[in-house]
Amino acid sequence: MLGSTKLFRRPCRLSFTELLASLSTSAWAAAFTSINTINGVLKFGQNIDLPEATKKQYLAQAKFLRAFWYFYLVQTWGDVPLHTEFITLPSQSAKRDPAAEVYKLIIQDFTDAAADLPDKPTAPFLGKAATKPAALFFLAKAYLTRGWL
Repeated sequence: MLGSTKLFRRPCRLSFTELLASLSTSAWAAAFTSINTINGVLKFGQNIDLPEATKKQYLAQAKFLRAFWYFYLVQTWGDVPLHTEFITLPSQSAKRDPAAEVYKLIIQDFTDAAADLPDKPTAPFLGKAATKPAALFFLAKAYLTRGWL
């Protein structure tokens, strides 16, 4: 009931730190779920029956997104687990890899993506798709932030 004071009787039991930790955990999980899906696209996308130019664009989009997620992760947490293979079985054996190794993948993926992405969104990637200028922008940003390692 919207006007009821019952909504306000129970105080919030989460501290700011607990709330921030909850949000961070969600971002961490979302990033690695997306990265694993992208690794699946990169693994199985090589064999998809599409025109070569379209297939290259799909794979470039995937590399852009994987680099984007890893850039977010390394900027937020530093050393993070580096997964480049599609994981099909649950595991709790992940270890954090050095940020320098993560940056190598980020730079390689943004470089590869920039090579195969168009300058402007084209079909079938109209709307919010990655483009060559976006890949080059994030590549430059990765080089600038990696310089501190």
